[in-house]
Amino acid sequence: MYAHQVIEDIQKLNGKLRINQELMNSTVDNIKKAQKFYLGQAEEIHKLVNSDVTLFNNEKYLNMPFDKCYFEYDQNPQSIVNGIPSSKEAVLMQRIFPKKDYIFFCVVISYFNQFKSWAVSPLAFIIGINKVFDESDLRDLQAWGIPIEKYKSGSGNILDLITTKMPEEIYKQEKRGCCTNFTVVHKALLLLNCKNITTDIIKAPEALNKKRRKNGKQEIFDYHVLNVNVPSRKGEYREKTEPLSHVRVHLCRGHFKEYTEEHPLFGRLTGLYWWQPHVRGQNKDGIVIKDYKIKTQEAEYGQIGRP
Repeated sequence: MYAHQVIEDIQKLNGKLRINQELMNSTVDNIKKAQKFYLGQAEEIHKLVNSDVTLFNNEKYLNMPFDKCYFEYDQNPQSIVNGIPSSKEAVLMQRIFPKKDYIFFCVVISYFNQFKSWAVSPLAFIIGINKVFDESDLRDLQAWGIPIEKYKSGSGNILDLITTKMPEEIYKQEKRGCCTNFTVVHKALLLLNCKNITTDIIKAPEALNKKRRKNGKQEIFDYHVLNVNVPSRKGEYREKTEPLSHVRVHLCRGHFKEYTEEHPLFGRLTGLYWWQPHVRGQNKDGIVIKDYKIKTQEAEYGQIGRP
């Protein structure tokens, strides 16, 4: 979708901003190498996974599918409460150590409508998926090239690194925005780890890329998109019946279900599955109308800022 534009904009801005040039160069290089996922509208992700999250923590089925992943999505600029509106967002996550596959280096890239350009956040993050950093992790990160004293703050499994000087208020705003982006990625990773979620690869048109190469432009990339596959019922399978004191017709929101060896789906399937929103119950006593509020959890970072 947007990765080729992201790369072109970063290269145009390289040298014109005070952001660490090595970071910008490595971001471009890793976007090119990463597996790319388009997540659609952020609001839809929040509607699907309508629950609070503790960022990249306390989730059994939270795993990165590749060593380098680039996630992007669209959002409504009107939803920005504080800061400069951005309509498109991207998060790049890179696994750092082969033997510590839970540690990732992350950057956020945003499209600012006001400037009609993508820009890399001046904050970078080290994220531990389902792992609080210990002394061994910190020593390895130092050896990797990030002095511990450069970390601004941390929350156990998330450390942020300032790549350029900035006022404290700007720092806080940037951190709120980045953590809002991480909330979307966290929920997308849960969906990606469901047994009935598959990804289709949308191939870039070769004729168009041939023309772009000829004109010296960045090629367009292939993308993964998420699809939900509802498990088909077997003839012998019978869903659990409603209780005698029946439930009125109501809308059941989308949710995750975990099936174990003791209680498998259809008697044989195990793992995490995603179930689409659907209507349940009986209409003997009318219909229950429910309205769900969409909330995001940003740990200790406060209200939504500039994503």
